[in-house]
Amino acid sequence: MEIQISKTALNLFFITVLIVGCAKQESINNEYVMQIKNVGLREGVFVRRYKLTSDYGSHEIFTPEILKKFIREVLEPDYLFIQDAYDRGMHKESITQQKIKDYRINLLASSHPIIYEKMTIKKDELRDFYQKKSVKYDIDLVQTNSYNMADSIYKSMLGGKEIEHPKKEQPGFSFPQYLEYKDITFGEKLHPDLFPKLVKMKEGEISEPIYTAPIWTIVKLNKKVENKKLQAFEDMEKELLMQGQAIFRYEKQKQLIGELREKYQANVRTEFYQPLISAYTLGGGHGWIDKNKVNKSDLKSTFIQINTDKISLSKFISNFNQAKQFLPLPSLTENDLSHFVDDYTAQYLLYLDALEKGTDQNILIKDKLKNKEHKILLSKYLTEEISQKVVVSDDDARKHYDNNRDKWKAKYEDVAKTVKHDLRNKQLYEKKDDLTRKLRKNYKVRYNRSLLKEVSEQLTKEKKLNNKEVIKH
Repeated sequence: MEIQISKTALNLFFITVLIVGCAKQESINNEYVMQIKNVGLREGVFVRRYKLTSDYGSHEIFTPEILKKFIREVLEPDYLFIQDAYDRGMHKESITQQKIKDYRINLLASSHPIIYEKMTIKKDELRDFYQKKSVKYDIDLVQTNSYNMADSIYKSMLGGKEIEHPKKEQPGFSFPQYLEYKDITFGEKLHPDLFPKLVKMKEGEISEPIYTAPIWTIVKLNKKVENKKLQAFEDMEKELLMQGQAIFRYEKQKQLIGELREKYQANVRTEFYQPLISAYTLGGGHGWIDKNKVNKSDLKSTFIQINTDKISLSKFISNFNQAKQFLPLPSLTENDLSHFVDDYTAQYLLYLDALEKGTDQNILIKDKLKNKEHKILLSKYLTEEISQKVVVSDDDARKHYDNNRDKWKAKYEDVAKTVKHDLRNKQLYEKKDDLTRKLRKNYKVRYNRSLLKEVSEQLTKEKKLNNKEVIKH
C-alpha cells in the first residue's frame, strides 16, 4: 500500500512539474499583444501602427477578434521572419549590431531630458533678455555647408560684391542660400550663436563665417535702429518666457556638453585630420572620404575615445559619409572636419548622459528601440532569404509573357523589362507566402487576449470621443 501511494505521489509530482513547465513555456510578456517565441509585438508599437491603417478607420467599435485578425493578416508574417532572423543569428552580425547601436545613440541623444526640459528663467535674466530687444535689425544672411565656400563668399563681399537676394523660385535645397530679415529683435528666427556677434556689429559690417551647426553663416548688418514699438516688460512677460525657452535651453545644453566633455574625458586623435582631408573625394555629385585612400593599418585605430567607448577611424569615416551623402562638401577643410567631430562627440556625450539618466527605460523609447531593431532585422531577412533568392531568367520571363498575352500587346523584346519585373514581383509574393506557411508550422504564435481586450476598449472609447468632437465642430 505504501509503495502504491509513493508511485501515485511520484506520478503527481511529474505531472505537476510538466504542467508548470508547460505553463512557463506558454507564458506571454504582458507588454506584448502577440508573441512568437521570444519576439513580441509591443502594445505601443501596435497601437501607433494600427491607427494609421484603413482598418482602424473602418471600425467604430473594436473587439479582440478584430485586432487579432488584423495582426494575423498584416503583422504576424513579419514577426515570424524577425524571430527566424534571431534564430539564424542575424542580430549578432557586426554590421547589424552597428546599425542598431547607431540608432540607439541618435535616439537617446535626441531624447535627452534637457531638450524637452521646461526652463526656469530668473526674473533678472528675463529682464536682461527684454533689454536686448530694445534694438531692431535688418540683416542679410549667406549660408553654406562648407568653410571654403563661406570664406570665398565672405572675401567677395568684403571686396564690394553685392549679396544675392533670395529668389522666390529657388529650386531644391542647395548651397549657398541667401536670406534677408527685417525688423528682427534678439532671440527671433536666427541661430542662437549669431546673436552674440550681431549685437556687437555696426551698420554695413560683415561677419566672418560663423559655424551654426551644421552649416556656416555670414551676417551682413544693413540697419540697426531703436525698437520704438517695444512694449512694457510686464505686458510682454509671458511672451518673453515662451520665446526665451529656446535660447536659454540652448545655452544650458552647451554648458552641459562642456561639463560632459570633462566628465567623460572626450579625446580626439587630431593627427588623423590631414589623412582624412587628403582622402576626401568628389565625383558624380557626391563627396566622401575614401577609405581606400587611408592607410589600412590606421582604419582600425581609435580616432575618438569617450570614456571607455572607442570609435575607430573606419567607423568615423562611415558616419561622416552617411551624414554628408545628400549635401556633399565641395571641399573638406580642417575647419569643417573639426566642427563635425565636435558635433559627433557632443551627440555621443548626450547619449551617455541620457543613458545614465535612464532615458532608455521610458516606454516610448523602449518601443522605438525594439521596433527599430526589428525593422533592421526584417529588412536584412527579406533581402537575404527572399529577394536575393528570386532570380528571373530570360526563359522564365518569356514563358510568363506567353502565358499572359492579354497583359502585354507589344512584342516581348519591347516589354521584356516590364515582364521580368512583373514575374519577379509574383515570385516574391509566392516565396514570402510559402515561407510564412512554413514558419507558422515551426513557431507557435501566442496572442495576449486580456491585453487585446484592454486595447480594443481603449480604441473604442477614443473613437467615440473623436466622433463627438467632430459633431461639435
